Order: sequence, then C-alpha cells, then structure tokens
Amino acid sequence: MNNPELSSQPLILQVCPNDHPPFRDLCATYQQAGESLGCRVETVFLSAPFSETTQPDAHYLSVSDSGQRRLTKAFRQRLQAIDATPLLTVCHRYRALRTVVASGLTSHRTIAVAHEFGMLKRVQRRVNRLLFARKVLFAGVSPPVQAELSRVVNDALLLPNVIDLPKFDASVLSRDQALAELQLPAAPDLLTVAVVGRLIPWKRPELALSALRVLDDRQDIRLVFVGDGPLNDALSQQSSGLPVHFVGFKDNARSLLRAFDVLLIVSEDREAFGMVALEAMAAGVPVLAQTAPGPGFVLGENAYYCAADPASIATGLIQVGEARRNGHTRAVSDAARRRVERDFSVAALAARLDDLFFQGRMG
Repeated sequence: MNNPELSSQPLILQVCPNDHPPFRDLCATYQQAGESLGCRVETVFLSAPFSETTQPDAHYLSVSDSGQRRLTKAFRQRLQAIDATPLLTVCHRYRALRTVVASGLTSHRTIAVAHEFGMLKRVQRRVNRLLFARKVLFAGVSPPVQAELSRVVNDALLLPNVIDLPKFDASVLSRDQALAELQLPAAPDLLTVAVVGRLIPWKRPELALSALRVLDDRQDIRLVFVGDGPLNDALSQQSSGLPVHFVGFKDNARSLLRAFDVLLIVSEDREAFGMVALEAMAAGVPVLAQTAPGPGFVLGENAYYCAADPASIATGLIQVGEARRNGHTRAVSDAARRRVERDFSVAALAARLDDLFFQGRMG
C-alpha cells in the first residue's frame, strides 16, 4: 500500500465511461455515500472530461471510445496506483463493466448499474454475462429497468439515482435570478412551462408545440425549451406564431428550474429514470408527465399526469394553471420534496449500499 492510513479503509472503486451530465454528479453522490459508510472511494472516468468542471479527486483515463485495448491497459495502470483490492466495484453502464472484467481486477463484489434499458439486450453481452455470472451483480436505476434485467439475470437489484440535496439547494437560483439568466421577462400572470433536455425524437418535444396549438388563443401560457439537439431547427420553424422560447443548452440547467411554473415530460417509455424530474421535485417545481415507467417511479403520486397526445397535454397544462392560481401546487411540490429527501438522497443511497453489501452480503 502507498499509504498505510488509507489501506485501513475498505475501498469502493467506481468506474464510469464519462462524466457527461448527469454522470459527474451521480458519481459524486456514490462517493459521498461510500465515504459516509467509512469507505475510501476511488472514481475512474474512462474518457476525457466533458467540460472544464471536473469531479474533484476523480481520475480521468482520457481514452477514446474506440480503443478497448488501450483502455484496458490504462485502467490496469490506474489499478496499480490504487494498489488495493476493492470491497465493492461499481460499474456504471456496460462499457465500464467490460473494462473492469477485461482488466482482470479482483474485487470482493462487482455490480453493474444499468442507467437505461437494454444493457443485456445484445446476444454477445448475454454470453459474456454467463462467463462472469458468479462475480457480477446487476442493478437497475428503476423498477422497470430492474424487471428487464431480471429476465436475463437472477437477483437483479434496484439502485436508484440520487441527488446531493445540500449542494443542489445551494446552487438553485431564485425565480428572478433564473429568469434573468435565461433572458426571459418576468411574467407572473403567465404559466411558464419548461421542456428540459436534448431535442431528440424519443423525447417527443413536438408534442409540447402541438399542445399549444390545441390551446389556440390562450394568452396565459408560454413554453421554454432548455436544450439543443437535431430537432432544434424543425421545432423553431413549427413554433412560428406560438409563445415559445428556445434558450439552448445550459450546463447549469438544474439551477434554473425555479424560473418555471411546471416541468413538462412527454418522453417515450424508453425513459429509464427521469433525472430532470428528480431535480424539479427537489427544486419545488411541479411536474406534468406522460405516464412513462421511469419518470413515474421517480414522481410517484407527487405529480400531474397526462397521456402522450396534444389534447391530454393541453388539458393537463390547464389543470396545473388552475391549481397554481388556487395555491394547490404547493402541496404537491412539498410532498415531492419530502419524497426526494426520503428515497432519493445521498443518505438513502448509503442505506441501500449498506443493506446490500455491508450487512453480510460480501462473503
């Protein structure tokens, strides 16, 4: 061991392909949870940093996606520097698991966390899974992902994403500050609706525009797209004449959530979790969502729901607007915040890890 003092602490090693949003923050929550259990946590990102803001104390291998042999070599070199046998190795996504297995790492327990559907969908991945079945556990970030894994592996676990609430609370701007940063005029009489995330087909942002057309000449609503993507130009053309604002990608989007009266989520069922829904709940912003399994797990009963069609979305927006005017959205938001504190906090993650891996399961 390089440091006798560190060697006395159990080691948790977590490996992630990159620190693209939201993985930098998610890995930070795993580190906090592990440290709260008295463990030393080493975090390794396989790729280069996504931005100038990196996770403190993390190590970046900076190997491109195309170089598995170089990646395995670089990872082995990093293991030599760590110089310890992990009590637990956490692999976020399949590429991290493949690298860990290829490196020959000895770990008391390895768990692969599926952050989306389809981790073991490919035939080769299923074959590989059989080769290390006794060494690796699998977990999904929501019950639907867990259920999909259970069709391939035994004893699939549930490990939801969580949020660092003190850090989040310190970063969230007030409504006026957020509106100013977004360069949106304050308009207290308007229901300001946000669609946050990549403008890509399976997120179905066009449904939000179609809902505005159903609302026709209503003057008490405006729609804000926070994000960029291949659908940006088409959506801009389709929004002509509608009260729509495109503010582009915002690296600090979570800190701007209080600019909005409601977050709208109408993604396809392939949405495995719903991190932006969790962040809205933490910020006290009501959510109107299509009944997709992933976001539905996060939101529970603490949201407004609609079907994935323009008329239903329009009706939902009217409902939220009326609830806002009557002061009823506050109770929904307060209950949502309590749900985050109970089920999706760092303390909740630490309790799950303790229950799964540090209470007699590591033998």
